[in-house]
Amino acid sequence: MVDLVEFAQRKHGEEFMVQVNSIAEKLKINPLWLLFVMYSESQMVHFAISDTNTDGSKDYGLIQFNDRATIPNFGITPAQLISLTANEQMYYVYEYYKPIAGKVKRLGDLYLYNFSPHYFINEPNHPTATGFKNIVEKKYTALTGYSPTDKSNITTTKNNITTAFIGVAIFALIFLLFNTTQTQTT
Repeated sequence: MVDLVEFAQRKHGEEFMVQVNSIAEKLKINPLWLLFVMYSESQMVHFAISDTNTDGSKDYGLIQFNDRATIPNFGITPAQLISLTANEQMYYVYEYYKPIAGKVKRLGDLYLYNFSPHYFINEPNHPTATGFKNIVEKKYTALTGYSPTDKSNITTTKNNITTAFIGVAIFALIFLLFNTTQTQTT
């Protein structure tokens, strides 16, 4: 099991956690949700590069920004993104999630936006979107022992996650891809 707060501090330092808390506050989300997405997407490796997606694109960085759908919107290249430190890359994490600040009501919403902004924005109650959110949240609870709706302060709450969530995230992505004809990745 991995303590997300300790893992993030050990990997990127205290300033990284200050940024996570600040961004989570601006987005009006539980900071553990943001850590959970980064951990499951990249193991919090800011220079992570995915394998090639089925559409020929690749995903980069902490939350696996897509090189076709997302990174061009930032006015930088994938190489520039992954050359940034984790602390520097948090600027782009915030910029990516900023359009949904205050709209994320549950962990599943945040993760759904990461995989398919289309569903979050246009069809949040579509059966595929609802199924995806439920899968993510049930696995979070099963693996951590905490409810994803727990709003405890990250500085006083230690939360655990197993590396098995990566498999869950892959399963959830496959579920999403096979249950829709309109997916848009980050």
